[in-house]
Amino acid sequence: MAMPKTKIEMIRRQLFLNQSDVADELHMTVGNYSKIERGERRLTVDVAKKLVKIFKLKYIDELLDDNPIAS
Repeated sequence: MAMPKTKIEMIRRQLFLNQSDVADELHMTVGNYSKIERGERRLTVDVAKKLVKIFKLKYIDELLDDNPIAS
């Protein structure tokens, strides 16, 4: 298995979730979620907040090492 390219991908894999699971929780297509993971689509504040809940994180900063946020 390839090394995760982004922090979001790393966290998802550590939780044994697949992209489809997360995309369903976010109410978006797997393609759009995949683009967020690859850094091809900007991470909005709304999606970041949802990811914090899905990944059971304390702070939004835990996602942000390599993903710019759009307001």
